[in-house]
Amino acid sequence: MSSLFKKIIKKQKEEKEEKEEKEEKEEKEEIKENLKEKISDKIEVSKPLFFDRPSILKRIWTSEKALNLSKLNQYVFLVDRSANKKMVKEEIERIYGVKVEKVNIVRKKKRPKFWRGLPGKGQVLKKAIVFLKEGYKIEV
Repeated sequence: MSSLFKKIIKKQKEEKEEKEEKEEKEEKEEIKENLKEKISDKIEVSKPLFFDRPSILKRIWTSEKALNLSKLNQYVFLVDRSANKKMVKEEIERIYGVKVEKVNIVRKKKRPKFWRGLPGKGQVLKKAIVFLKEGYKIEV
């Protein structure tokens, strides 16, 4: 009788272990599914609004003359060397939400310079002077 009793106890233990293993697997699968859902939600939410392409605007140009122009509703931006007037206009309207009247482009060419007594050349800069329509402003 004792051997029969031991066999019954072993079967019960095995059944309990199997049930626990199944429950653990189910819990792990549920956790994986929940994580997948959370990750997919974050991916959908974190889509950038304006950064679908690299911006041609590098930064706003802040010199004394540029700040005086801002009082006349004209703003100066340092732009990429490959930029043209149309691209600058579209980018300003897209980023700042203003209406652009016209754009002027100015290129500063390389000129000879000396640094620590050694000859060299300065960098090429491309600036865009943006004229905004009346009633629009850009916060500098």
